[in-house]
Amino acid sequence: GRIGALDTRAGTNGTVTLAAGGDIGSASRAVRVDTSGTLNLTTGGQFHVDATDLVGATGERTLSTIQLTASAAGMGAGGTSSLRTGGLVGSATSDGSRIDLGALESAQALQEFSFTAKGSDLAVGNVALTGTGARNLRLTADGALAQQPGAGMVAGNVALRGSSVQVGNVTVNAMTTNTGVDITATSGDVQAGNLTGRQVTVTGGNLTLGSVASTGNYRYYSFSERLSLTAGGNISTSGNVTSPTS
Repeated sequence: GRIGALDTRAGTNGTVTLAAGGDIGSASRAVRVDTSGTLNLTTGGQFHVDATDLVGATGERTLSTIQLTASAAGMGAGGTSSLRTGGLVGSATSDGSRIDLGALESAQALQEFSFTAKGSDLAVGNVALTGTGARNLRLTADGALAQQPGAGMVAGNVALRGSSVQVGNVTVNAMTTNTGVDITATSGDVQAGNLTGRQVTVTGGNLTLGSVASTGNYRYYSFSERLSLTAGGNISTSGNVTSPTS
């Protein structure tokens, strides 16, 4: 089924979970959620959601954690989806086999932005999560994961997974131990620009990278921040590969 016009409140730091085999909201009437906590959404169709203060006059709510799952086939060729929260207006389009998220840019407090493309390729534009909080970025595609040419990623922690992965420069600027860049191509190759984070882990068939810099220097008997490049084929870099621990 689908979820039509709906208003729901979950408290300031509550969690709203929405799941439907069809659409959640519509372009003419988004589902409105009143929380600054977590939105966990899984749809077999399109989604249109606004984080809104339903009682006071503060307008938009700023979600701290956003977890979205959708498919290109479910959205349909030419289908669109949208999410509006304080400091971030996200949109997605589908051609029936690929979901395109466009740019993801926010200077607001954000713990996590996660998007899973089920049975689909996934494309994304420039990513700049420059506010406060953990700023975890997790993008997962059952098919290929690709970033628009010339775009890059800045966040507090980055995990990318697809059958193949193609991205620009990726910079993780959080100072928290055990953060960094984690890229996995499950059956194909990884192509990436310069990679920088406390940890850098890249796994795939052939790896074609720019410079690779693991900056973390934490060492302990059970865990050390590290740099790890694992390829089923060839590894090539156009810049230096550096790490204080590996």
